[in-house]
Amino acid sequence: MDLFADSGPESQVHDFQPGVSPNELFWVTEVAPGGFGLSNEHAGLRLRNMPLVDTFVFLGPTNVSAWVDVDLVWRRTGHHRERGKSNDVDPTDPAAFLGRIAEADCYGYVSGREIGFSFKTGRLTSSTYYAHIGEQRNGVFLD
Repeated sequence: MDLFADSGPESQVHDFQPGVSPNELFWVTEVAPGGFGLSNEHAGLRLRNMPLVDTFVFLGPTNVSAWVDVDLVWRRTGHHRERGKSNDVDPTDPAAFLGRIAEADCYGYVSGREIGFSFKTGRLTSSTYYAHIGEQRNGVFLD
């Protein structure tokens, strides 16, 4: 989760993320049981006191302990469409995935804190950005 003082990447002031795992994955963390739900029409994500680190910029040298709370809900508004080309293309091709994805509305709240800093959004809505809902698989999960 990136926070910016203004528009443009040079104004980034926080980079809340789970750190790099032992197998070198980043931007990936486990969600507590019950923290995510998905149906044909809706999805929901609820995180409480999710431990992260703030590196201030992407892969920055400083790690400060941080926590976030997230409440987001997606509601499907369009028809699902099949996306991707699976193994029909080179694995490095951006279309090397399979998905069933529909446009959606999204709304919710996000807050975060660390020593000396905290933030809380107003109600977030997809009226100012794009949202979709669906399922996708790639990599070894295509076989």
